[in-house]
Amino acid sequence: MADKGYDSAENRSTLSRMGLKSRIMHKAQKNKPLTRRETAVNKAISRMRYAVECTFGSMHRWFGPAWQDM
Repeated sequence: MADKGYDSAENRSTLSRMGLKSRIMHKAQKNKPLTRRETAVNKAISRMRYAVECTFGSMHRWFGPAWQDM
């Protein structure tokens, strides 16, 4: 799972060559809005990422930034 910052043809083709399904969120470009399908995929990915990001946020609150150095 990755956010829109990693959306590139190179990253998607690398995942494809490795036999992995791309779970990178789609990014709209100037004068090219997202399709309905891309928006739906982004929404599904964001639901899954939300649970993980909440966990990391909680760990950061509980233990401070030092837990990341482990």
